Amino acid sequence: MSGTGSRFFGIVLSVGLTFATVFAIAIALNEATSKQPVPYLLMAVVFGGAYLMLMRGPLGKAIARMLEGTPDDRTLDRIDEVDELMARSAEDRLRLMELEERLEFAERMLAQRNDAPQLPMYRTPV
Repeated sequence: MSGTGSRFFGIVLSVGLTFATVFAIAIALNEATSKQPVPYLLMAVVFGGAYLMLMRGPLGKAIARMLEGTPDDRTLDRIDEVDELMARSAEDRLRLMELEERLEFAERMLAQRNDAPQLPMYRTPV
């Protein structure tokens, strides 16, 4: 994906993931002030680690590509296919125009043939 829509989606996705992680860590740290802080501190570390793994992994790279706006390999292949199809279409259009000219010429020739006086048909005596 590339373009304005994917950039917006990448921004929303990265901001949403960051907000959700910060919110989860804040709740865990807030609960860590209770009688048993260790599980909540451990939960905050797990949320932070999971966030880092997501952002450093394939998901983070995909979001980075969305934000950069660079097309992926499939998009580049499709662009090449579209360019090739457009070139073929232009060639086909030229061939079609040439065929139309030939058809018009043939129609004019047939119309002239019908307008010309015709000789009577010769019949062989029996």
